[in-house]
Amino acid sequence: MDVWKQASYLGMIGLLAISVSNLFAQSGDAAKGQTVFETNCSICHESASEATKVGPGLKEWSKKPPHEFNGEQHTHDEETLRGQIKDGSASMPPMGSLVSDAEMNDLVAFVLSL
Repeated sequence: MDVWKQASYLGMIGLLAISVSNLFAQSGDAAKGQTVFETNCSICHESASEATKVGPGLKEWSKKPPHEFNGEQHTHDEETLRGQIKDGSASMPPMGSLVSDAEMNDLVAFVLSL
């Protein structure tokens, strides 16, 4: 087998390994996420109901249909949740600097499990 074929096979294997590791890097532990939620989020959000504290209750958040808020369309998916936690919004402070990447993954897993 010539050198270029071997190099291309190794490159493909490397890309596959990176893709698989990124897939697993995004998964979190919902049980650990509950602790992160209670420490950082429960002062403003309910996890066991849809009742509003300061912010909305998050029970079944990911099952809600898209809606318009402040003139923008909002979906209830993982990407939106991560952005909301990290960057905040007009009514929510950014929380991304308060949690590590692993804690973010755990927190997202918890909220999506509600």
